Amino acid sequence: MPITIHVYTSDQVTVADFGAVGDGATDDSSSIQAAVDAGTGEVVLQAGKVYRISTAIEIENASNFALVGNGSTIKFDDSVGSSVAVGRCLWVDNCTDANFSNLILDGNRDGRLAGATLPGQASSPVIHIRDGERIKLESVTVQNSINDGIYIATSDPTDAAKFPKDVALIDCHAINCRRQGVSIIDSRQLT
Repeated sequence: MPITIHVYTSDQVTVADFGAVGDGATDDSSSIQAAVDAGTGEVVLQAGKVYRISTAIEIENASNFALVGNGSTIKFDDSVGSSVAVGRCLWVDNCTDANFSNLILDGNRDGRLAGATLPGQASSPVIHIRDGERIKLESVTVQNSINDGIYIATSDPTDAAKFPKDVALIDCHAINCRRQGVSIIDSRQLT
């Protein structure tokens, strides 16, 4: 039986190391979240894979973090529905020096709303960035959102010091979003 050896630096892991399959059928939510929670710095997705999730991937209070997509897709499962609590694929809260690259995030609007009626201000965006600074999305596509594609805001609109600072969107695309592709509610120095 051949042995597979993963070679990466001590600050890098692949989601496969935590059990993610990326076949588009297996729920990879807990495996991707475990890789993020390992706190190693860089989480790498395998090239060209489709990772199905049923809960948001939460990246909170991370520093010097990167999610490297390698052209892969993270897609919400049909069963998720449209509630606010589960509406976002990526929750990025109060992070510093966080980078997300070469990734497709699919909100799966049609699959999630099959036969359902969408409430007025339903659901969260595909990517929700709250607070933090020096957050970069590069070559990221958000698509099929029930609400906004990317939503940038603060936890406290009365405190400008908490506004997300130095957020960069480079070569990003929003496709088939119910509302805006990008909603900027609060921000300082957005590029």
